[in-house]
Amino acid sequence: MPKIKKQAKKIGARSTSKKHTTDKRPKPKKDSERDKVMEQLRALGYL
Repeated sequence: MPKIKKQAKKIGARSTSKKHTTDKRPKPKKDSERDKVMEQLRALGYL
């Protein structure tokens, strides 16, 4: 799990930052952090 989270942070920081600015309202830091991880997990096919 820690490996995936690290990966999600690295990838998420780049790929989701653009989405978050254009997507609806900016979310609180805690939520966006979780969203990045969840999005990455979804992309890897865990969900």
